[in-house]
Amino acid sequence: DPTTMSLDDFRTACLKIHDFYEEQRPERRVIIAYNYGGEPTSTGVDYFKGYVSVMAEVFRPEFGYEVRHVMLTSLLGVDLDVWAPVWHDLCDGYIQTSYDGEMRSSNYVRKWESKVREAISRGLKVATISVVNSDMLRMGPKSTLEYLADLGVTETGWLPFMLNEQNDVRGKYDVLAPTLSAFNDFMIELLDHWYDMKHRGLDVPEIGEAH
Repeated sequence: DPTTMSLDDFRTACLKIHDFYEEQRPERRVIIAYNYGGEPTSTGVDYFKGYVSVMAEVFRPEFGYEVRHVMLTSLLGVDLDVWAPVWHDLCDGYIQTSYDGEMRSSNYVRKWESKVREAISRGLKVATISVVNSDMLRMGPKSTLEYLADLGVTETGWLPFMLNEQNDVRGKYDVLAPTLSAFNDFMIELLDHWYDMKHRGLDVPEIGEAH
């Protein structure tokens, strides 16, 4: 479905959420608006600014709201002249991007790496989300972590390769998915190496699971 929710419909949804908070009266009202897809930049800067404005209008600080916007972007094909200032202004200079080794292709990784370096050179904090797959197992957790550290990635998160309709139909799951034991072994070695690098005073991305 290529359509985009209208900002009027989005405002209606936000007002319903506000009504819920008013009814429940929690001590804190923290909302993290997580933009992912697909490619969330494809809706355009004006739409993104528009929906941020709607949220600011509904979820006002005087009601106790804290609102944060986070975008998960592939970075490929994204015009950083356009988006970097927006992310600095509306996302605290922080973005997330997927890193899955060479699962898509080595050419994809080269283009992605170039974009990551450019984003960091523009002062953005870049975090990665990784789905651990057979290609990453071949690279190994130590080399993977050192690669992301060398890129200047600030945070990482790690997920097992989940079975879903998309990768099942294409046959990717059977080819790319490690066993849960292999995933656990990867994570144990990754965390051991992470602690070792930190204790040696090296710059290393934070690992969400370690916290």
